[in-house]
Amino acid sequence: MTPSLALSPTVLSQDVRDHLARSIGEPLDFLDLATLRRDGILPALRRLRATRRPAVVITVGEESDRWLLGDTLSLASLLVPAGRRLTLDRDGELTPLNRRALPQLGARMAAGSAGGLSALAANSMIARSILGRPHVRRPLAPGAARCLYLKPNLQFGLQVGGSIAHVAGVVNALTDHGVAVEMLVNGRQPMVRESTPQRILPPRFRAAYPSELNSHRYHRQFHREATAMAAARRPEFIYQRYVLNDLTGARLRESLGVPLILEFNGSEVWVQRNWGRPLVFEPASDLIERANLHAADLVVVVSAEVGRQAEGLGVPEEKILVYPNCVDAEVFDPARITVEACQALRAMLGIPPAALLYTFVGTFGRWHGADVLAKAIRELAGSGAPWLDDRSAHFLFVGDGLTAPAVREILAHPTCAPRVTLAGLRPQTETPITLAASDVLVSPHAPNADGSAFFGSPTKLFEYMAMARPIVASDLDQIGQVLRGWTPGERARSTSDPAVTGLLVRPGDAVDLARGLAGAAALSPEERAAMGRRARSLVESAFSWSANVAAVLERAGAATPTAAGLS
Repeated sequence: MTPSLALSPTVLSQDVRDHLARSIGEPLDFLDLATLRRDGILPALRRLRATRRPAVVITVGEESDRWLLGDTLSLASLLVPAGRRLTLDRDGELTPLNRRALPQLGARMAAGSAGGLSALAANSMIARSILGRPHVRRPLAPGAARCLYLKPNLQFGLQVGGSIAHVAGVVNALTDHGVAVEMLVNGRQPMVRESTPQRILPPRFRAAYPSELNSHRYHRQFHREATAMAAARRPEFIYQRYVLNDLTGARLRESLGVPLILEFNGSEVWVQRNWGRPLVFEPASDLIERANLHAADLVVVVSAEVGRQAEGLGVPEEKILVYPNCVDAEVFDPARITVEACQALRAMLGIPPAALLYTFVGTFGRWHGADVLAKAIRELAGSGAPWLDDRSAHFLFVGDGLTAPAVREILAHPTCAPRVTLAGLRPQTETPITLAASDVLVSPHAPNADGSAFFGSPTKLFEYMAMARPIVASDLDQIGQVLRGWTPGERARSTSDPAVTGLLVRPGDAVDLARGLAGAAALSPEERAAMGRRARSLVESAFSWSANVAAVLERAGAATPTAAGLS
């Protein structure tokens, strides 16, 4: 029997998938808008119309989904040959979808696109104006204690990923340093302390096509709200996480006359061109990106390679601070988590209590290497390695994303399936206990496919280290440096230096990764514990968010910055 189809804005967590399957009462395939958009419009249309379904169900979830994505989902569902079309609301109620709504949907989306083009034109004009003014640096005033934190990205669904930990780490550390932070964000940030006010701003406009126009429209709404907040609170500086097509921080810097600290994790234009789909209006997005970097008083980057990328976009070296990602070692503290809690989590996920558990937590993106890990597991299972049975080895994947379908296909082989749990998306707050319940943690990152330098600083690496577990990781730029014991401010370690906090393997090489996994199984419990202690000691001394924020505040307040930061 052909399964029915569930359409959602983003990849759904396993809990939501289970709830949806129970609500519809029949087998379901799942498809999200992000995947459809990645395919391109014509392949997406062919995919939707390829199979007749008993029913198609759309789930609109939160208020932001209903405003911005409800029409898009409804239109997509009407293109699927199906016996029934239903909407599942946030209360779990199923209601029929009116097929006669198609003309109204088309009219609303046309109007949304016109609004998006208008916003793009206005944002381009503002960006040119910013770039046309000479930049005069504003140092942070001594004792500055009020910060407006901006995260203006359009992110839907479950709030997970390294960016969530980064946001919480910076905001919580700012608070620890005596700064009163008020946040303006698209969705609630789950790991930020309750004492920090979060103003949630869902988009209040209808969808535009191409979808990148939505970020231009959201900027207009976000900037208005940020301006109102700033007028009421009078922040002494702005901290913004750079987001594609947003100029809020740059504009507020001018209107308020306060410093702007811009967190820049790499060119979003490059990311779209190389890891997603090239932007239709790329010149406008490039202009806005450069305007953000031009306006900032301090540009904070997570790796030396991102620093070089920023310089290539016109940022003076003296305006750049390089500091890797970090971890909150109190949240990620294995001493806080009981053996009973770990066993309960294993039982919930169906993992044998005595298994030697290898865990990957993260996004299934092109450079995260989840598919490489899947190939390594397939390699081990096919070779009949005795230690797999002797140690009752089991592999846990937590997360979802672009390469998830390939991972599922690789691991569906009968030799792999009994040894693997694919948990899907799980709440970010569950990560510490998941890592504590594991024996070995895996960071199988792959090189950039275009041959460009790896510029990442994986948050998961530092979370793994804080949990005092041995790590099997790719020997890839900063990852290899950190596992060799490097700390910010030191000279780079030689690639011939041994790893002291993990086992390093060749990036993107499934066979060598399989060797590393086997090597971790060969470690005695005492050796694994010693490796874990070294890892935790390193992050406690050098990779705390408190140290990160202290470096940011010091550089932002320096009258005459000199060094480009830490490398």
